[in-house]
Formats: sequence, C-alpha cells, structure tokens
Amino acid sequence: NEIEDQINDYKQRYGTKDINELKEYVIKKNPQSVLLNGFDQQQFDYIIDYIKDVTILYLFKCNKIKDLSKLSSCSNLECLHIYWNNKLESLWDMNNNTGLKVLSFERITKLSNIEDLINTNIEYITFDSRNLLGQTKYDFNGNVDIFEKMIKLKHLKLQYKNIKEDY
Repeated sequence: NEIEDQINDYKQRYGTKDINELKEYVIKKNPQSVLLNGFDQQQFDYIIDYIKDVTILYLFKCNKIKDLSKLSSCSNLECLHIYWNNKLESLWDMNNNTGLKVLSFERITKLSNIEDLINTNIEYITFDSRNLLGQTKYDFNGNVDIFEKMIKLKHLKLQYKNIKEDY
C-alpha cells in the first residue's frame, strides 16, 4: 500500500517493528494504554484509527505532530500525556472525549489555542514549557480565563515565562 510505504520509515528510525507490525499488534491485543515514540503527523494519523479505544495515550517526543484532531475519535480516552512538542498550537474538538480527565503536556512551547477546553470534563491540567534545565523561555499566549469556566477542573499547573500557576 502506497500510504503505508510513505509512513513506514518507523522501522528505519527505530530498527524494530514497522508500523504494520504495530498495527497488527494493537488490532490483536486492543491495549488500553499506548505509548507512541517519535511519531510524525502522518504516522499518528494512520495509527490512531487502530488505537481509538485506548484510555491512556502517551506521545513521547512526537515533535512533528501539530494536529490532534484525530483524537476526537477516541471516545474512551481518559488521559493524554505529551512529552516534548514545539509544533502543537491548538487542541482539538473534545466533544466526543467526555471521559477525558487528565491533560499533561510537558516541554510544550507553542500551545495557545485552548478554547476547546471550555465544555469538557477535564479535572487535571499541566501545561509546562520548561526545558531540561528547568528554564521557562516561552510565554503562554492562551486565554487563561478559560480555566475559570471549566467547572470540573480540580488542579491546574502552568509553567511558562509569563505565568506560573499551580493550584
């Protein structure tokens, strides 16, 4: 398949399973928790259809992902953790993610459009722009008033150059 060939540099990069083997594994095992390491946008868009029943999704060093809109198909998603992404500027339509309780984004720098948080059931949010040395070089340019409108929110942690909140 031409599309699979285009996204299958996964094997060259990691020297392990190719993306088709990963797809077959998740179809067979239907895991509730998945860690995607180093995925780009095209690989993410391809594999998400096969892992849409996950409850926990961890995107580790998936710096080339800038569109999370495919997550709207993950109706069982409860927790999303992103470690290191400086491309993502906005969230996605979360209307179908009614069970989503936790967003934890570390080493994230460009996220500013957070309007989709308003009518969610999210209880815990961490948006942390600190680098490995603990330095915050980036400003948060999103509308912080949105957090006050989130009636289910229990804990918020923002770590940016211009705002540090932890309550």
